[in-house]
Amino acid sequence: MNGVDMVTIAKVLGHALVETTERYVHLSDQSVSDAADRVSNRIQTALVGIGAEHGGGTFDADP
Repeated sequence: MNGVDMVTIAKVLGHALVETTERYVHLSDQSVSDAADRVSNRIQTALVGIGAEHGGGTFDADP
């Protein structure tokens, strides 16, 4: 939850399989919400950039 990926955590703990680590790692609702916010912000930024390339401020899926 502190920005460390699951594979790294598994290696630190000495787990041969990531599935073993997943058994012990539980994400809080806030962590999931924060991640979703970050992803949606990146998507929105990309779409606004695409819209700007086509002369508008928004993305239109049907040009």
